[in-house]
Amino acid sequence: MKKLMLFAAIFTVMSFTADAQKRGERRGQERMDPEKRVEMRVNRMAEQLELTEEQKEQVKQIHMERAEVQKEARETRRAQQEERRAAMQEERKAQQAEIEKVLTPEQKEKWEEIRNEDREKMRKYRDARGNDDTEKVRKHRGKRGGGAWRK
Repeated sequence: MKKLMLFAAIFTVMSFTADAQKRGERRGQERMDPEKRVEMRVNRMAEQLELTEEQKEQVKQIHMERAEVQKEARETRRAQQEERRAAMQEERKAQQAEIEKVLTPEQKEKWEEIRNEDREKMRKYRDARGNDDTEKVRKHRGKRGGGAWRK
């Protein structure tokens, strides 16, 4: 009985390890280019539906046209996002300049220290989030006073 339990435990651990490795491999893979993706779709359809060569070419053309439309849409969204980001940065700089006009030199110095501390906290938070270290993220959220729903 002990051997059976030991075997079951080892098998379970090995299963989890193999699954984690597969997930890691998928994350590390580069994205498949649209031509390969289209080719795979067309081949699968041809196999399942017994398409003729003419049908395969027509389906491939349809998929390629759609891939091009999607690529253009992604590029447009990316450009719009960059424009919005630049506009927000300009607004933030203007706001900070207005605030600095109101503050005394001592207050400006203290405000700069506070902003630097906040930047450092944000950098640490991003690092923790990027490394899947959820415990660091939870600790950070707890320190900044996040709501109960965030914990």
